Amino acid sequence: MNDDWKNYLDGDERVLWNQRAGTRIFSFHAHDLFMVPFSLIWLSIVALMLVTFSMHAGSFVFDPILVPFLLVGFYGLFGRFLVDAYARSKTGYALTNKRALILKKGSLRSQPLANSVIEMHLRTGRSGKITFGTKPSVFGLNNLSIWLGNDGSFTFREIADPAAVYKLARSVQNGEYNS
Repeated sequence: MNDDWKNYLDGDERVLWNQRAGTRIFSFHAHDLFMVPFSLIWLSIVALMLVTFSMHAGSFVFDPILVPFLLVGFYGLFGRFLVDAYARSKTGYALTNKRALILKKGSLRSQPLANSVIEMHLRTGRSGKITFGTKPSVFGLNNLSIWLGNDGSFTFREIADPAAVYKLARSVQNGEYNS
């Protein structure tokens, strides 16, 4: 995978670490504390509407107008995890002697390491995530990224051995890997 990064590096830059994102399907985030209950309530309301329509009709009646509401509810509960896992399967991460890089389907995001805040979050086992820079406020998100399983931060998600990657990033910040 080192060869994949050559087109994105500056002349004096070299890859110190790279990895593909993990692809486990149910990768939970802080915003899921809102999204999962919201989706369950949404689906409960749609189910209540189905029951109410059926009671008035005397037999089971499925109103096609409820289809979009069912789809939104099921997407919020299950589908966004599948979309997120698919997006991560097309994502690669790299640390260079200057920057952190995220490559998604040919689109590159870059974060200089020099003055970045670096946060590490470990999960059970050895996987975890590392966030570079500050996370945007949930209230500052002006798009639908929360529905896509992305909080808008510059984060290496579902990586193996995040402690070693964190240590490497801190070493770069401390000037141990200067050109």
